[in-house]
Amino acid sequence: MSTKRKHSPRLLRCLSLLLLLAVLLPANAVYAAQITTKKTEALKKQYASAPENGIAAAGSSSISSWDMNWSFEETGYSPSMLYNYGINATTAQEWNNAYYIAAVADKSPLVTILYGANGLQEELSDADYNKPAASWTCYETLYFMETLRDVLISNGVPSPYMIFVSAVKTPSMYKASQSETTSCPFWDRIDLLNAQMKQYADEHSWCEYFDIESYLYHKDTRTGELLYYTGTGTEDATAAELISKKKKSAFFKTDLKHQSETAYRQIWSGIAKKAVSTAAKKAKQLQELRQKQAQEELLRQEKLRQKEAQRQAITKTVKAQTAKQLNLKKIAAAIKQQQKLILEKKRQQQKLLEEKKRLKKSRLQQKKNQLRQKRLRKLTIQRQKRLRRLALLKKKRLSR
Repeated sequence: MSTKRKHSPRLLRCLSLLLLLAVLLPANAVYAAQITTKKTEALKKQYASAPENGIAAAGSSSISSWDMNWSFEETGYSPSMLYNYGINATTAQEWNNAYYIAAVADKSPLVTILYGANGLQEELSDADYNKPAASWTCYETLYFMETLRDVLISNGVPSPYMIFVSAVKTPSMYKASQSETTSCPFWDRIDLLNAQMKQYADEHSWCEYFDIESYLYHKDTRTGELLYYTGTGTEDATAAELISKKKKSAFFKTDLKHQSETAYRQIWSGIAKKAVSTAAKKAKQLQELRQKQAQEELLRQEKLRQKEAQRQAITKTVKAQTAKQLNLKKIAAAIKQQQKLILEKKRQQQKLLEEKKRLKKSRLQQKKNQLRQKRLRKLTIQRQKRLRRLALLKKKRLSR
């Protein structure tokens, strides 16, 4: 699944809480966290080319020494989709490291198997963390699980599933548990941690508590002593018998601290079957979710196409209306110009008519003037003639 990852408010809140936790950790824990960071970077590179949405395992040395193929080979699950992020000698407190959580979440596993009980050996007083060691380990484990779940959800895994494998009372810790004088010995802390984790799992549908204690040992009904199954067909053995090598258990390595290949093949195969069946359901849910998201994306794209078509239609209409308005303006301007030309032509014609009238009137006036002058000349001539006649008559009278 190649999704573009976004930093959701939920993820940012988780990372800020991790930062606060890192500030409150003691110096030796911070140093251990730095070592864990280097190792998680190597693990992240190891699974860089692996396909996503498989099954992851996280925790301490019991996880790191687990060849997951031992437990999963009968399930037919693809080995390339198994991611082992176990780191030796780490505690739940150290898992709450942003780099480690990012590494475990890198391949977006559908199911995460978690195991670890380191840190229970330390007797933490109420003055240290206001919780006994078992409760503090439980708190740190649950904090890791919830933070990892939030990161996975932000990575696109709709309902990540967690399986917490019960902590085990190993024979190697028998002497330490017997010699403790505290109010809550080591083995009792394991019982308390398992009880708290089981209670939490019973109250939350996204996680599960897987009990492997009943496959490794049981209590003697008469003495109440812990008896380990040998797995060899011989009678069960006490921790003291295993430590003294009077008897052997096929389910533990020679250090009597870590479980053997036989335990991983026979006992942890139940965890593998549960993880595979759950992963199949989650994969189906994820496929349905992706199909739904694909359909929603198609609908979204269709809506976008419709909106784009509407936008283009509106743009085309607006352009057509604008062009029409421009044409109308041009036509109106042309009509106005034509009217202006017509008016100008009329003015010129009127001016020409007026000029013709003026010229006609001027010529008539000239004719009148000429006639008047002619008449005046005629009258003048007649007068002169009359005056000459009168002068002649006068002259004749005078001569008589």
